[in-house]
Amino acid sequence: MDEEEFAAQVVGKVPKYLYKYRSLAGRSKEYTRDLIVNQNLYFPAPVDLNDPFECKPNLETRATVDQQKRYAAGLVNRTQAGKPRAERKRMIKGIRADRASFRETILVSMRATLNAVGVFSFSARHLDLLMWPHYADNHRGVCVRFDMQALLDAGPAPFPVHYEEQRPTCDTILEPTVDWLEKAVLTKGRPWAYEEEWRLVRNRGARTTLHLGAPTVNGILLGANMADADRDEVRQWVRESGRPIGVAQARFHPTAYELEIEDD
Repeated sequence: MDEEEFAAQVVGKVPKYLYKYRSLAGRSKEYTRDLIVNQNLYFPAPVDLNDPFECKPNLETRATVDQQKRYAAGLVNRTQAGKPRAERKRMIKGIRADRASFRETILVSMRATLNAVGVFSFSARHLDLLMWPHYADNHRGVCVRFDMQALLDAGPAPFPVHYEEQRPTCDTILEPTVDWLEKAVLTKGRPWAYEEEWRLVRNRGARTTLHLGAPTVNGILLGANMADADRDEVRQWVRESGRPIGVAQARFHPTAYELEIEDD
């Protein structure tokens, strides 16, 4: 499914806003400022994310022997194109002769493809008591609000993450690359379901930056533990952006285990 097809299917079924929790500690501050001022989105690689199961699907194939042979030949010829033909033929024969070696070859290829994917994560929640400490430096950071319709109009379509008990099974020989990639990148374990995550995915976009030209960031929620100096700095970033961005302050509720918002 391409981005246009997805956008057409999800209109009316998605949150009005998506959110990005950000820290202001260390180097994260630079990325957070760039996000707010310039609408530049940094896409980590899957190995940079905090889930050890991230983009690690179960590999199985129903391919016939002939299909496996063609796959091995195509893989070697594609990845070892600079080597002499005779050497490539020996490599193909060796891979086919050893089932363990063949499986490892497929795994290496699959991991290389997945590790090249860039992932920018959003949440549909902005007052979550777990995500604020996990991703926004124990309430000392910010939660950046994105307008969903503006995102769709700008081009990149966010995809919802699916939460399952079992890792997805991918057949990289028989399945189109876009299909098994979608399963691998957009499936997480059920314990993560509280995040209500949506993702922008860039094929071969790991550790790259995407600039959103149209106004998309339209709100900033300041953390309940944020220092006064950081509040002033974030307000300065909003002014530098030259865009209408609302700013509000999160507070700890006086009696309940929850957060509340007041205008800043």
